[in-house]
Amino acid sequence: MCSGTNIFCKGSVDTTTLSVDTMVQNKDRNVKKKSSQVDTSPDQVDTKWDQVDTRQLSQKTCFAVWDSKLTLNHLRSTLETSSRELLCQSGTVCRHTSWAGRHTPESL
Repeated sequence: MCSGTNIFCKGSVDTTTLSVDTMVQNKDRNVKKKSSQVDTSPDQVDTKWDQVDTRQLSQKTCFAVWDSKLTLNHLRSTLETSSRELLCQSGTVCRHTSWAGRHTPESL
């Protein structure tokens, strides 16, 4: 073998032995590790009452495959109150009526 720094292989790119890093310990050194810390300062976490889902896990479950006989009547929310009154963000109570899904706001 020649004492030069070039290696010649038929059908490939000529590469000097000094330009190829074959050291095993350097493999995957440049991969960034994910941060294990989460910023929980008050200005970084949105905890508005309408943004936090506090339902039990079983109430959050969604099914992607639907039976062809399934109707929307089976999908009623279990979070509705018996009086059907909800507190709106604007400070009014919305009383939902059964006609066309509309609601009428009432002042507190």
